Amino acid sequence: MSLRTKFQTPPLHHSRHRTAQALACLLFSGFLALSFSAGAQTIPPLGGAQGFSVLGGSTVTNTGPTVVTGQLGVSPGTAITGFPPGAVIGGTIHSNDGVAALAHTDASTVFTQLGLELATVNLTGQNLGGLTLTPGIYRFDTTAQLTGTLSLNTQNDVNAVFHFLIGDALTTASNSSVLVLNGGSNNIFWQIGSSATLGTGSSFAGTIIADQSITLNTGANLAGRALAINGAVTLDTNVVTVPPFLIGPPPPPPFAGTGSVWNGGASNLWSGVNWSPNLSGATTSTLAPAADVIFSVTGIVPQNQNTILDANATISSLTVNDPVPVTISGPGLLSIDGSGATTGITINAGAGLTTIDSNVALLGTAEPITVQNAAGLLVNGVISGATGLTKAGVGQLTLTGANTYTGGTTVLGGVLEVDGSIAGDALVSGGLLGGTGTIAGNVINNALVNPGRAGAPGALHIGGNFTQNPAGMLSIRLGSPSSFDSLTIGGAAVLSGALNVSYLGGFNAQPGDSFQILSAAGGVSGRFSIFDDAHATGTLLSLQIVYLKNAVLLEFVQGSFAGVLPVEASPNVVAVARALDRLAARKPGAALIRQLDLLQLSALPGAIALLSPEDFAAIFTTGFAVSQV
Repeated sequence: MSLRTKFQTPPLHHSRHRTAQALACLLFSGFLALSFSAGAQTIPPLGGAQGFSVLGGSTVTNTGPTVVTGQLGVSPGTAITGFPPGAVIGGTIHSNDGVAALAHTDASTVFTQLGLELATVNLTGQNLGGLTLTPGIYRFDTTAQLTGTLSLNTQNDVNAVFHFLIGDALTTASNSSVLVLNGGSNNIFWQIGSSATLGTGSSFAGTIIADQSITLNTGANLAGRALAINGAVTLDTNVVTVPPFLIGPPPPPPFAGTGSVWNGGASNLWSGVNWSPNLSGATTSTLAPAADVIFSVTGIVPQNQNTILDANATISSLTVNDPVPVTISGPGLLSIDGSGATTGITINAGAGLTTIDSNVALLGTAEPITVQNAAGLLVNGVISGATGLTKAGVGQLTLTGANTYTGGTTVLGGVLEVDGSIAGDALVSGGLLGGTGTIAGNVINNALVNPGRAGAPGALHIGGNFTQNPAGMLSIRLGSPSSFDSLTIGGAAVLSGALNVSYLGGFNAQPGDSFQILSAAGGVSGRFSIFDDAHATGTLLSLQIVYLKNAVLLEFVQGSFAGVLPVEASPNVVAVARALDRLAARKPGAALIRQLDLLQLSALPGAIALLSPEDFAAIFTTGFAVSQV
């Protein structure tokens, strides 16, 4: 008997059996749907990945002072870079150890489980920005985009489910945000079919599990987790934390107080109750939006001027009066928009050294940075924005970051020392431009360019052309043949105006010493019309400018001892002078030659005569004895 025959239903009960089968199918289908729906209402079990804020599959890389609260790891890859300057708080770093491997396995399991859930709403083609969503499972068949603010209304349910199943990539625009309303939820998950990218300054909430990579651009902050199954997690000056519940908007918190003058009585955090509405310091609040920020109160003694910018802040201006050093560091982005009574950055006379380690965005018109104090302003963070920078005041501004602002740079006074880089052109209308960094654009000098740092010679690099107009001066310091100032120019050099040469302590020139003070890949044209050499004048050793096709050199040239003698000089004196000329040609560094080169021309005949008594004249004439001097 066949199996088909053995289990064939008797004809009498055929109709009833088909009904039962159909009912069974419906019940089974309902069970599956019910099981996925119920599963979606519980928090996916992250297991070993629960405590991880950042987990990469291949690598984890960081730039800048990122702060990660919780565990950080990578598996099956091993590379973790950028910690420090990044910091891991309340956790440790795991490079493909057993902890990271378990976290990777469990994160992969959750990724698969999320993919089995049945969506309640399909949002394919819609931008998440501007939407207010209630709990549910939301699907995008392809990519998802967030521009602006996405609001998630938990309806006061701490386990409210917000699962976003995205078939391809997730991208958020700059300064976009996910806002959690009516209490927090610890059940916000983003399952990404390829990669996720959070735009500059974004504030995001939830656990991101991506099949490939996760990138947090500059200043993007995440209240949740970044778990990349196969690719890299890339960080840049971010805050990533796993709060117990995602309550309210994720960090950074908004600035909505009334303060603008630093008080510092509560802590050193910009987000704290550390700001007073006026200089008296009698009351405190949080920082007001678009404030004209002042350091510090004068009615009481301010505290904690070594401040931490722990959240992105947009202010109108920054003014520093404190005689003690003031520091602004931390992962937040300090944006200056000039929307208030004043604009830019002002460091007044009498202020101590001001240091900005945080990144800065210039949002208004060309932002003035006025430095009037002796200690100066040091900006180690990256300055961004589409506006320019104007350096004013008698003090020094030092830039060490790889600055990306696209407007031009104008120097009106004081010193601008570029030890990092600037992206655009520079115009020197007053003051001094120096440093050992790179100016990517063109430089026009109508005042003073002095490469190197204060007290230390070096090379300043110019990516474009260098043009020195008649009012401009290039100042070069010589320390030794291996230590001197120079310009390295990627374009052409067009020269006029003045060349000033000075000497660092202990410098002792020798004939033949050569210094390439300028190189220009695009060629050199024009000449300096003024040559100001601080070397002792009126000696046999002179400094000359040598112009080549693609370079300018300075060379020390030895004059003739015989050429300075009067016509009435005795034959013995003439013989000694000629012997000295031969010695200078063969051994320009000889001690005797170097001493004679320091003398004024008027003193040389007498000095040569002292070297030539009649009974030694023959020895000096042969040059034998002189060659041994």
